[in-house]
Amino acid sequence: MKKHNTSSPPRLAALMKLLLAGAALFGLVSQSALAVGTPSGTLISNIATLAYSVGGVAQTDIGSSLTGNTAGAGTATTFVVDNKVNLSVVGGGVTTVTPGQVGGVNTFIVTNLGNTVQDFALAPANNITGIVLAPNTDNFDGTGLIAFVDTNADGILDAGEKQYIDELAPGASVTVTVLTTIPVAQINADISIVNLLATARAGGLANTQGAALVNSGVNTIGVVDVVFADTAAGTDDLVLNANHSARATYKVVTATLSVMKTVTPICDPANGNVNPKNIPGAAVRYAITIANVGAAAATLTSLSDALDAALLIDPKLNSGALPATNCVSGNVANTLSASGFGAVRGAGIGPGTLGVAADATTAGASIAGQVITILYGTLTSTSYGAANASLAANSYITVYFNVFVQ
Repeated sequence: MKKHNTSSPPRLAALMKLLLAGAALFGLVSQSALAVGTPSGTLISNIATLAYSVGGVAQTDIGSSLTGNTAGAGTATTFVVDNKVNLSVVGGGVTTVTPGQVGGVNTFIVTNLGNTVQDFALAPANNITGIVLAPNTDNFDGTGLIAFVDTNADGILDAGEKQYIDELAPGASVTVTVLTTIPVAQINADISIVNLLATARAGGLANTQGAALVNSGVNTIGVVDVVFADTAAGTDDLVLNANHSARATYKVVTATLSVMKTVTPICDPANGNVNPKNIPGAAVRYAITIANVGAAAATLTSLSDALDAALLIDPKLNSGALPATNCVSGNVANTLSASGFGAVRGAGIGPGTLGVAADATTAGASIAGQVITILYGTLTSTSYGAANASLAANSYITVYFNVFVQ
């Protein structure tokens, strides 16, 4: 029994520590829950009680009242907590888009920093040319700006999705999606800077955008006054206007294609391949190079090239090897290609180098009459590889063919 009594104080101390720790944790949670402040409309009520004596004799306590009380318990002094209107809009992100893109998506976060459930009107706008959102400078405007709450996060304004924020609780945040259409004429690295202005509106009725709020001019006891408390200006608003704004960036990232066609003499019937000239009977090699010097891949479709009537396509892609008598159209001994075309691809701007017969095109390039047609979706060769119409940034595709001067 004595042994039991001796061990009780340490156990009690340990229990007290646990209780104190729990109380402290509860306090932190409560503070967090009240981070946005006491809800508007909350009734604050209390009474002050005076204890006193006269001539050394204790008298009956007197309770306070709003107008002054001389006897009895008194009446509570009360007021209601007013509607503190405050909000935050955060943007600043960079969205990459392509020329002609419809519905380029950018997002903003709107937070209700007030103490009342509020609706929020949404107004997206293009900033003026020259505005800077470091490190980018605006140089074009998108079209068809809309802002909405994308409830299914598909980047599309669907039926039933609201173009305002409905019934946002104090301390809560919501993501707002802004869409824009990019003009097809824009080029790589063009910048469009937009802003989103959110304005607090009256809450309390779901699925209906509330009425505009009016800042109360005087404090009225017993009435929930509206108090504009947005003391920190956003990017495109003024303080104490029940609104806030932020900016975001659309950056054009696209392919920039260069089309280069070069011609090189290969051989002629007088000089062979030793300093050949462009005389009748000479073979010249054309190289058509598509280089992507932009920042995004492009998908090539087709290329058409109408040859001059003075030229005759070489169906064997003559190599130009000596003797000079081999410099004739269709010479099998000097052939580099059974189709008359060669193709290579690689990194950089090209045009690359046509090597041996391994570069011969087996599909995707043809001639009808005097018109050369290249279909990049089916273009293949050993060096070029399998059909692949995609041209990555900083890469090239070159197609070669020979013609004879008539």
